[in-house]
Amino acid sequence: MPQDIPLQKPKLMRDRDIQENRIRIGREPLGARMEDLRKIEDAEAERRIAIVSAANKYVPGITWHSESIIIGDFTCRGRKERAILGITQQEIIVAVFIDGLDTKPEILHDKIHVPADAQLEIEGMDYDPQDEIGATLEGFQRSQVCKGLKIDDGHTDSFHVYWNHKAHEFNWWSR
Repeated sequence: MPQDIPLQKPKLMRDRDIQENRIRIGREPLGARMEDLRKIEDAEAERRIAIVSAANKYVPGITWHSESIIIGDFTCRGRKERAILGITQQEIIVAVFIDGLDTKPEILHDKIHVPADAQLEIEGMDYDPQDEIGATLEGFQRSQVCKGLKIDDGHTDSFHVYWNHKAHEFNWWSR
């Protein structure tokens, strides 16, 4: 009696499906070809690809984690700004695109936390630093709308990143 043999997709099609799925969940391979990436119709994946590509353009040689992308108003200018975490063997890099993806981002370097365990999170700015750490922070402005960033590795105290309105740059504090 003949048996039906399930048909499988050709290997090339299976590989493409796997690659597209990885991109959708934020784990695209670093060496993925741009032609393949442009074929993806998913808007979220395209947004991630654009941010990773911009980060690679301005800061090459970093392993960028597209699943870490955060969108918020980090400079209190009423804009959607994007941040992405990247790592090397020795440090954590955060690129914050405050003027769009076509402009060089603000770059934050962290050589304290463990790169392999690094996480980037968004955090509110509606607090008084005097209550949190017992000190005032230069250029810090409390806000219910604006957001800050938190760099953490689960091993040492987190870095809390905020926009310094006096110096017009990012600063951080830790406990």
